[in-house]
Amino acid sequence: MRAALPVIAVTTGEPAGIGPELCLRLAGRAFPAQIVVLADRQLLVSRALAGDRPALRDWRPGQPPQPGVLDILHQPLAAPSNPGQLDRANANYVLSLLDRALDGCRSGEFAAMVTAPVHKGVINDAGIPFTGHTEYLAEKTNTPRVVMMLAGSNLKVALVTTHLPLKDVAAAITQESLETTLRILHEDMRVKYGLADPRILVAGLNPHAGEGGYLGMEEIEVITPVLERLRGEGMRLIGPLPADTMLSSLPMRVARSAWLSTSQFPQPATRVHPSMSPSSKLSENRLETTTLSNVISSGLPPEYPMVSSQLHTAL
Repeated sequence: MRAALPVIAVTTGEPAGIGPELCLRLAGRAFPAQIVVLADRQLLVSRALAGDRPALRDWRPGQPPQPGVLDILHQPLAAPSNPGQLDRANANYVLSLLDRALDGCRSGEFAAMVTAPVHKGVINDAGIPFTGHTEYLAEKTNTPRVVMMLAGSNLKVALVTTHLPLKDVAAAITQESLETTLRILHEDMRVKYGLADPRILVAGLNPHAGEGGYLGMEEIEVITPVLERLRGEGMRLIGPLPADTMLSSLPMRVARSAWLSTSQFPQPATRVHPSMSPSSKLSENRLETTTLSNVISSGLPPEYPMVSSQLHTAL
């Protein structure tokens, strides 16, 4: 008997943005999973290009996928939406997509969720504090510490901080936050990526990793003590390394698993939450995975991830 495909919920994000169009294109792709798009049905109909309109089908649990057919879980808009015209009236609609997908992940209805882009500004304009998917899902699942990973086929970068103004980054990087991030990363590289003994490159916060303290003391006072302590437990940690040479061939040949940095890379169009499987305890610390295809192109083998955290300098 053929095993049932995992069901992945895809939220369409900001209705005035690119998300609905991106989701419509899923109908023309084959995936080793059943895709269910959460959106206003009429919104998708209005965004479909003439002559390139996939068949839309109301999703029912247990329905097998059909080629060229997009399964829809209808969630009504609060107000009509036009491309490129943000409307704060739809802020709760955007969040309702996330809530519905998350509820499905927690109940076992969905194996995972993927999110199209949202517009943080218009959600805040509606009076709803919102800094990003990462923090929103962490709060909803009572997760005390979440680590965002930007994961491409050839490159993986985990972040120590997320969605902060650059002026606040240094203060947010403490020995406690760095150690917690490294422990989560190390464990998930073993459990989720199958690396029995991962080695992790850790980038410095300041230019040239501080130049021995002349360009900043964070490497000496914060980063190095944590690395030495965790090395004493057997973790393979390399650094702190200068961010400006982090991606040169020698350090990356030495690494086997991840890069940890304080650099905030541009946000990609979709974010995957593999930790939201029904067998997972959502109250535990999580590693969130994000596509990195539009961030950097590299010829590195797929077993090389990295960890990172805010703007272009790295931790």
